[in-house]
Amino acid sequence: MLWPLQYSQATTFARYESRSKLLFLKRIDGKQLEIQQSVCIYEADQLVGCGTVAGLTAHAASVQMASINRLPVEEALVTVTKQSRTPTSTGQVADTYNSLPKQTLSIGLGITTGFNYYYPDLTVQLALGRDISIGIEPMYASYSHADSSVSAYGGYLTGTYYYTHAAFRGFMFEGGVGLFHINAAATGVASSQTSFGGKLTAGWRGRALWDLGLDIGVEAGLQYVSTNTTNLDISFSGVMPLISAYVGYSF
Repeated sequence: MLWPLQYSQATTFARYESRSKLLFLKRIDGKQLEIQQSVCIYEADQLVGCGTVAGLTAHAASVQMASINRLPVEEALVTVTKQSRTPTSTGQVADTYNSLPKQTLSIGLGITTGFNYYYPDLTVQLALGRDISIGIEPMYASYSHADSSVSAYGGYLTGTYYYTHAAFRGFMFEGGVGLFHINAAATGVASSQTSFGGKLTAGWRGRALWDLGLDIGVEAGLQYVSTNTTNLDISFSGVMPLISAYVGYSF
């Protein structure tokens, strides 16, 4: 039994290398797939096997096979199906898909902005499973205007669930808890506060358009920074919308 398919396309089976367990396909629309995409391959209605996309060009692909049921004759027409979840009928494949992906560490640089604030941040994530990661997002911001200034530093501890693909790829949901230290000064009056924060976002991460192994990501949602009583009005507090964009690299 298979979970619902996202996409399928017909292609041609070229060859299979038993030593490396790589299955090569040609005459395929490479724009419809991604590296590390989970796929299954069929000849007619017979399952050939399942694995992950290891190499990709505009018209060819190689698949690192996790299981092989049977192989068609070379040059046979086969169908590649891209799925959001793994086949439940193959224990070996399910075990492989639930294991850690090849890239388990991701580092990204980006910017977060809202209605009345913006700041650069760093994103570091560690995969705990195929579709779950934990991370840290440190930030620092400094603003000044006339005789007033505000600076803040802190960040979030995050947990991310990658819904459609695998860690560091596809549609994701993220939550985080954070701590911020904020300093403000205006017309000779200074104030500081330590605030707790939380955030909840949804976003997408995928391959960039240039061939450097980089990803681009975007997420949007809400964050909350606790309000403390101070002698200055600090606008970086309460419930605030946020949008983050970043460029990342996975190891």
